[in-house]
Amino acid sequence: MMRFGLIGCGGIGKLRAEAISSISDAKIVAACDVVPELAAEISKLYGAENIQDWHSLIENANIDAIIISTPPNLHAEMAITALKAGKHVLCEKPLARTPAECQEMLDAAEQYNKYLATGFNYRFYPSVMKARELLNSGIIGELDHIRSYTGYSATDHSQEWLHDVNIMGGGALRDNGIHLIDLTCYFLGDVAEVKGFASNYVWGFEGCEDNGFALLKNKAGNIATLQASWTEWRGYQLQIDLYGSKGYITLRCFPMMTKVCWKMEGNAKQNNKTFFFPKTFVWEHIHSYRWVVVQSFIHEIRAFAGAISGEKTTIATGWDGFQAVDIAHRASQFLEKEYAENMLVSNQIANHQMEQPRSDSNTQLSVVIVTLGGRDYIPSCLAALKEQIDVPDVEIIIPCDERIYDLDSLRSKYPSVQFVPVPGRKTYAELRAIGFHTAKGAIVALTEDHCMPEPHWCANIIKEHEKPYAAVGGPVDKEGKDTILNWAIYLNDFGRYMSPMKEGNASYLTDCNVSYKRNILYEIPELWRDEFHETTVNWELQNRGYTLHLSPEVKVFQQRSLSYRFAFRERYAFGRLFASTRVAATSAIKRMLYATFSFLLPALFVLRVAKNVLIKKKAIGRFIIAIPSIAFLGIAWAWGEFLGYLTGKYDKEELKKAEPASLIKS
Repeated sequence: MMRFGLIGCGGIGKLRAEAISSISDAKIVAACDVVPELAAEISKLYGAENIQDWHSLIENANIDAIIISTPPNLHAEMAITALKAGKHVLCEKPLARTPAECQEMLDAAEQYNKYLATGFNYRFYPSVMKARELLNSGIIGELDHIRSYTGYSATDHSQEWLHDVNIMGGGALRDNGIHLIDLTCYFLGDVAEVKGFASNYVWGFEGCEDNGFALLKNKAGNIATLQASWTEWRGYQLQIDLYGSKGYITLRCFPMMTKVCWKMEGNAKQNNKTFFFPKTFVWEHIHSYRWVVVQSFIHEIRAFAGAISGEKTTIATGWDGFQAVDIAHRASQFLEKEYAENMLVSNQIANHQMEQPRSDSNTQLSVVIVTLGGRDYIPSCLAALKEQIDVPDVEIIIPCDERIYDLDSLRSKYPSVQFVPVPGRKTYAELRAIGFHTAKGAIVALTEDHCMPEPHWCANIIKEHEKPYAAVGGPVDKEGKDTILNWAIYLNDFGRYMSPMKEGNASYLTDCNVSYKRNILYEIPELWRDEFHETTVNWELQNRGYTLHLSPEVKVFQQRSLSYRFAFRERYAFGRLFASTRVAATSAIKRMLYATFSFLLPALFVLRVAKNVLIKKKAIGRFIIAIPSIAFLGIAWAWGEFLGYLTGKYDKEELKKAEPASLIKS
């Protein structure tokens, strides 16, 4: 039985504790954290002693090994103290902030004859283990070179200290990049030469690179290129390509996948095999990536125990941790000292005080047009609003992320339109929130770039809000020829909003054609501070006794065009979002019931659209042709709802994967 003391009980510490509890011959004896409640939670769950001071925990005679899961600026002092006290140490990555601190830790491990390991758990991911097995088998011949990349957006950081050089020692290369460096060295072998560059033009965190690039060479002359990024707008990415004399191996993380391609001697035909790890795929979607992390921690802790006993394992040693930090240091020492001059809009919003800003007395209506960058949609939408753009009492606001197409040209062509660019990729809901933060009008209208308002849309909205309605919506129509899938999407999403529409109060409004009195929205700022979901906002307005109204005079025309691949991904993401929102405060039993019945949704989708077209006596022929496509959309939505109900969470990264529709078509 190996007895562990855990220092640091935050997110990663909790997952390490969960992993230890899953191992029959391992136990957490004591836990410690600067936030006593976190340590108390671990102690309660696993029967460990809650120790307030980490020095006292290290001195505990009942502990064999210490796991350090704290910010990196504390690693060296804690590890050296533990090694000196006769404890083995497994230290979270990066091993320390600088090569000098790492060397002090290595020296202490040697002096006190204790084992020092680095928490590079990616070595135990299924795709990595399979790649290692394939490389060792010789299937691709002798290793020639490696190409590695990892990235995500710094906006996804949950702790500010991740971009504090005094805590981390650097930026992307020490954060997500440190895993990539270790894995690259794991396949390449000990590195003899390092060259590198780094930049921080995007975020401007002092001393922290946004992007780090390294060129490595081992003693045998094999070369590896790697890049670690904080400006990856597609969501988390990690891929390593191993090229040999007879083929190549590719491994990816999230989703896990390993592919090998090779040629047999005397055979010109290339052989391919891909490993998808279905168990991992299913469980990471049900329990998120944390399930995979816990499984890797279980393997890592077993390897750690084996290494202490003298077994040969694939655990990352203290030397491996030193090598990774040394490479990150040498690659980033060329960091250019240029910083951003303007504060990012996302930071302004993050610091925004949610008191209602003073309205511009000259602005009656703010129109927020949400776009994901489709190059055809924005000009068409603004052309439809041409006669309304330059009206003195109307402002047009377009919040947009990095997918916006040719922003400078759009600004030049539409000087009176207020474009609000934000870094990275945002969801529709996040962009809506940014638009509402920016708006100055007494009324805020919301639509999307694929919707073309009628000529008097703005004037009709202002007229309707002279009445005591909190929110006003209207028809969303579609005209002309289009693909079967696009008609299926329209009928499914907007069938109930087709003309003819009867004027009156309603319990539902669509975010593609809705407007709100701004002073009423600021009664519930907590519901849309970061993300504006019209369903949640509308529910709360009705709970407070406000009226939602539908007016046939407030009309837009929908012209969206999607591929089947993107439509499936989007429906899945929206279904999961809807379900997780619906069951946010629901019992597990009720969630399971919802999840069970979610697979009736494809049939219900078809029946719901049938009801709408029959009541409206419109688009019946197109509905009949589109039935298979409507069912296809229902299947995607049902899968999303099933996981949303099961987990009570939605996958934000899936919502950010939307591409400009015109690019998808090409």
